[in-house]
Amino acid sequence: MQTLYYLPDSLWVKVGAIIEPGPRRRKVSLRLILSGIVYLLSKGCKWRSLPPAYGDYKLVWYYLNKWAVYGTLDKALHQLGLELRRKQGRNEEPSLVIIDAQAVKTPAGTADETGYDANKKVKGRKRHLATDTKGNVMAAGVTSAFVHDKTGARVLRDDVEDRMRVKTIVADGAYSGTPAFDRAGTIAWQIIERLEKGKFTPLPIRWIVERTFAWLVNYRRLVRDYEKTILMSRAMLIMTAIIITLKKLMTYF
Repeated sequence: MQTLYYLPDSLWVKVGAIIEPGPRRRKVSLRLILSGIVYLLSKGCKWRSLPPAYGDYKLVWYYLNKWAVYGTLDKALHQLGLELRRKQGRNEEPSLVIIDAQAVKTPAGTADETGYDANKKVKGRKRHLATDTKGNVMAAGVTSAFVHDKTGARVLRDDVEDRMRVKTIVADGAYSGTPAFDRAGTIAWQIIERLEKGKFTPLPIRWIVERTFAWLVNYRRLVRDYEKTILMSRAMLIMTAIIITLKKLMTYF
């Protein structure tokens, strides 16, 4: 028997106020649409395989694409992130951000901005992430896997530089040299090199962003990059970060 997912009241009351700020007569429930997106992310199914209980899969896709285009997902992640940091007893804006990249494979037929990462030996795309010291996602972006980590970090530039309290960025050796961005010299980059090549050791502070990547790929849809466009690829990343943030918020009640 197929088990469907429906967004609980405790989560909907948080995100619903952002994606649907005012009452409006609709033919479909945005709560149901959002539940369908969460189901897709957690089960890793194809769009066409989305259960009919969530309505036409094309409509579910339409809303996710719309929220990505109009910045609704970014707004939701930002507002929920501020609330989460307050619940964690921290300043709303972080002063230190950790940046890293993750190369993921793409299936056949994904043509929009894919490439080959010779270092990781992965053909696909590269996800770029900025988190605070609690592992909360501050910014996310997607490029071709061919793009170097430091060059790709520029997709995070606006989101990171707009946070005026950020004074330090921690990254690995791939980001050494001229900073990818530094808000006119007001942001310092701290490079943490690997201690021993060929041997895994958790690096100070940097392990936090690696853990966040692990949280994200717990959602099966993100194990690979199945999206045809960069826009939808980033939307899936941001949407998953929103779900994780919502679940964290619920632990503080």
